[in-house]
Amino acid sequence: MDEKNENGGKYRLGSHWQTIQRRLFPEREREMDMKFIEEEKRRRAEADAARKTGTVSR
Repeated sequence: MDEKNENGGKYRLGSHWQTIQRRLFPEREREMDMKFIEEEKRRRAEADAARKTGTVSR
C-alpha cells in the first residue's frame, strides 16, 4: 500500500469519527459543551475585569 494513500485513509477515518462521535456519546458532548461555555464565560469575565483596571493579558 502506498504511504500517501495510507495517510489519506487515516485522515478520512478521523474525520468520520468526529462526525459520528456526537451521535454515539451525546451526554459527553453536552458535558464538554457546558465546560467550554463555562470556560469562555470565565475568560470573558477576566478580560472585562482586566479592561476595567487598565491591564491587558496576552
